[in-house]
Amino acid sequence: MKGRVGVSIKLEYLFSGTPIYNKRYMKTINSILNFSYCNKAQFRLKVIEFHNKYGTKATMDAFSLKRRTIFYWKKLLKDGGGRLESLIPKKKTPRKKRQMTTDYRIISYIKTIRERKRIFGKKS
Repeated sequence: MKGRVGVSIKLEYLFSGTPIYNKRYMKTINSILNFSYCNKAQFRLKVIEFHNKYGTKATMDAFSLKRRTIFYWKKLLKDGGGRLESLIPKKKTPRKKRQMTTDYRIISYIKTIRERKRIFGKKS
């Protein structure tokens, strides 16, 4: 996804005054662009097409994937209404990242000890 910031906004700006402009049309273009830049999604589509043509066993042998993975990707495509964009992997980072719970007074105490005596620290 590097270098893809603001592409849909640029396209919207280019086509906003023309008769070709349509929100649905622009969403379609944006989803095609997103899919074409994602190698993992293209690989998933390739696996699904191979599975539809040759079956489960051949797909598992050819791509060394689990049966569960193949059917999960097919389910993603089906639940996404057949949109190729649904095969793009989702973010795995947590929505809320854990915050440090150590009291600031303890941290400042440790810093003062390290400044006074150079023995306590990484650089001794």
